[in-house]
Amino acid sequence: MEFGAMFLLSRPEGRGEAQVFAETLEQIEYAEALGFDQIWLAEHHFSPYGYCPSTLTFAAHVAARTKRVRIGTAVVILPFWNPLIVAEEAALVDHLSGGRLDLGIGRGYQWHEFQGFNLPMEDSRTLFNESVDVILKAFTEDGFEYEGKHYKYRNLTVNPKPVQKPHPPIWVAGVSPESIRWIAQKGFNRLSAATKTLDQLQRDSDLYRQALDEAGREHPAKNPLLRMVYVGDDEASCRADMEDPIRWFFAMQETIVKPPTWEDLPDQYAYYRRAFSKLGTIDYEFATQHQMLVGPPEEVARRLKTLRDNLGINHIMCQFSIGMLPHEKAMKSMERFAAEVMPTLRDGGGYAGAS
Repeated sequence: MEFGAMFLLSRPEGRGEAQVFAETLEQIEYAEALGFDQIWLAEHHFSPYGYCPSTLTFAAHVAARTKRVRIGTAVVILPFWNPLIVAEEAALVDHLSGGRLDLGIGRGYQWHEFQGFNLPMEDSRTLFNESVDVILKAFTEDGFEYEGKHYKYRNLTVNPKPVQKPHPPIWVAGVSPESIRWIAQKGFNRLSAATKTLDQLQRDSDLYRQALDEAGREHPAKNPLLRMVYVGDDEASCRADMEDPIRWFFAMQETIVKPPTWEDLPDQYAYYRRAFSKLGTIDYEFATQHQMLVGPPEEVARRLKTLRDNLGINHIMCQFSIGMLPHEKAMKSMERFAAEVMPTLRDGGGYAGAS
């Protein structure tokens, strides 16, 4: 199994902007020193939920601060960007990092972000699909042509080209059944939501594998899962440390995803209407039993092995910094995970997706 560290860059009340970036960079450097394989960076706008507006800009800085870890975007929200800028900057980061970039992309899901950029959510899927087409052409072709609803190009060459050929690995965020099927049809790696339960993850995994088979696509070598993780001394101390950060996280999620009325979300986000409407009901017990890996090392390792065995997971993306959890406690959790959880799973069990 491979291990990644995911960074949302939240800014709860009382934490300064410069502090968010400084502490995140310290955690990233520590993750590499502890033996993690990958760093993942999230893009968000206009709220304390996430303070990284440009994952590729941040990735370029991370490339200069690290030597070994791969650097992934989770994700670049394509409707908010010109696809040529994404292609150019991704190729630049691939060069600056020595070919360590994984390009994660998505179409976005937060109503207030689309409102902030004055973009109709109804256009998110066509903007995303066209952007993917353009970026792949920019990565691999000279003098390419493209004719779409949003983008039109004639005899265009984009430089630089990526170091990795034909391009960096492409990862796509997929939450709804429609998105999961599209990712499989394209043969991309799939990124899942952090807060889905085991039953939901199993349904998504089965759908993805079935769609890959129907499309005649090979099953990707990496089968990742994103989970919020806290490794503490015992159950009582874990609850004392995590109850408030978990409450903050879901309250903030509900605030940022909720439009004035759920009907304001377009029909292509119907899945999100159902999922988002339940955020206010999530408490510590439900979150830690079904959505997060929280507990002493042996409990986190046991539950991670269950996910591996049931879903064929072979790359876990761990979000250690959650809400207002103090920086020092997040660092200690990372340290415990690396020392007492990672060794029990490092060489055990591969991805059974092709079976």
